[in-house]
Amino acid sequence: MSLKFKLMIVLAFVGATCSIAHAQKIPSKLRYVVLGQDTILCKTITFSYSRRGVLKYARYVDLNGNAVYSNTEQGLPNVTTIFMRDTTYDRVPIQPKKPDSPIWYAPRMAGGKINLYLTDKTYYYGNNHVGGYYRFTFQMPDGKFYKVTYANVNKIVKPYVLQCPNFVERYKGLYNSDSNDFYQLVTIYNYQCK
Repeated sequence: MSLKFKLMIVLAFVGATCSIAHAQKIPSKLRYVVLGQDTILCKTITFSYSRRGVLKYARYVDLNGNAVYSNTEQGLPNVTTIFMRDTTYDRVPIQPKKPDSPIWYAPRMAGGKINLYLTDKTYYYGNNHVGGYYRFTFQMPDGKFYKVTYANVNKIVKPYVLQCPNFVERYKGLYNSDSNDFYQLVTIYNYQCK
């Protein structure tokens, strides 16, 4: 092996190592919104809710400095998905049975054929303890949204997921509305039945 060839290998290795180290120092600040089939990279994205959980305003600024702002309960026009702070937020109606109801951008807890969203969390304080509940909404492949209830899990989700042999073989949990059980059901289904 010639000296020139050995030197090229060492320089390539050092260069690659420096590139990797440099890339690791740069924090990921990826932000984008999805409008239909288009993805728009953004400098900033903000949204806020009223005390009753209704969207108060939403705003994003694209990389060219163009700002889009909405102060309605229907959110940003045509924005179906927001990604920021390593979390995906999707447009979800507050009342799943009423698609025209006010919306929120809910964090996607599990994604795939069935999407699961955290759509409300309420805590109470009393007698030196903290309690609370979570309310989840799920979206079936046909695009319809439902609240996670025992009835919806057994009437809508269970018959659908049992059509996938890989899921049936691997899922040994319960079919109920408990948040942990339902999260496990959706996660296993989405992984096994792509």
